[in-house]
Amino acid sequence: GVQTCALPICTFCGQVTALDHQDVCRGASRRWTSRHDQITRAFTKTLACRATLQVEEEPQISQDATLRADFAITTENSRYYYDVQVVAIGKESARTDPYSTLTEAADAKRRKYRSLGPYFRPLIFSAGGLMEKETAKSYKALQALLGPTGSDFLSTSIALILAKTRAFSALSIAKESPYNDELAWQTTRAALRHQRALTAAN
Repeated sequence: GVQTCALPICTFCGQVTALDHQDVCRGASRRWTSRHDQITRAFTKTLACRATLQVEEEPQISQDATLRADFAITTENSRYYYDVQVVAIGKESARTDPYSTLTEAADAKRRKYRSLGPYFRPLIFSAGGLMEKETAKSYKALQALLGPTGSDFLSTSIALILAKTRAFSALSIAKESPYNDELAWQTTRAALRHQRALTAAN
């Protein structure tokens, strides 16, 4: 019969080192806060270039100032609030339906900002660049406001942020295993290919 090759065990967390393991490894340096802040800045800086849009960073939601969204945009007759989250979908339940994990995160955001009702838009991405289904709709609406040049710049910026963060995470756990070193390079190439496809689709 055909013999399968068992994947090696991560020397940092003791789990099987499958593709995208860097997204869930407890020993990886994932730079979550930096990644989140960079993506949020990519949105706010790109949107602020449009004279027809008013962009506010970290707008206050609750009266006691404990609840804030990442940013809000105001057009001629509406104001929408956005909050960014990048989710790892490498867990077991995500293998059959990766979008279910993204949907769970989006639902949690809506509950958190339920006082905003239909004026709240969660922006949920996977570490590899997938978008939650409603996020994809919101993203296309923002692209329409930005126009082709601004839209391409935003997509490229987000793609590079996600790819660089994943590569750094992979390399941070690739110190003791030749396989892990190859995995880091494979992850970087796969992330860049996925992001190019995402940019072309948008």
